[in-house]
Amino acid sequence: MSNTRTSTFITTAIALLLMLLIATPAFAAEKKGSKKMKNVNLSCMQTAVMVREDAVIAAWGTFSTSITTALNARKAALNTAWASSTATTTDSTHKTQRIAAWAKWKKASHDAHVAMKKARKAAWDTFRTTSKNTCRTSTANDEKLGADATGEVAL
Repeated sequence: MSNTRTSTFITTAIALLLMLLIATPAFAAEKKGSKKMKNVNLSCMQTAVMVREDAVIAAWGTFSTSITTALNARKAALNTAWASSTATTTDSTHKTQRIAAWAKWKKASHDAHVAMKKARKAAWDTFRTTSKNTCRTSTANDEKLGADATGEVAL
């Protein structure tokens, strides 16, 4: 008798587990507090995303050009500082020229980073405004300015 009860219990437990596994994906599809997007204008959102991505790509291009220009200027200035070997050039002149080259690089690098951050933020702000006001939808959680888009670049 004990084996029959154990067998029935195990069979029932397995059946309930299978039903739970089958039903779980249906319940998991709609999270508590999630918003369903109704009547989304897909072509409007597609355009908004393309405009945003083009702006971010352009920001990266501008950043790259700015950094490359600043690096070339630093290279030339340091080369000039170390190449000054006339009889009247003193060590303090070399040092002054090197300090000036590094200071200009630091400012140019900082300015490039600030411009990049502003351009990316502007692209995302425009995207949010367009998606809300023109496309009439809120942006999904994966369509938000994240930690990777702060405009900070580790060199």
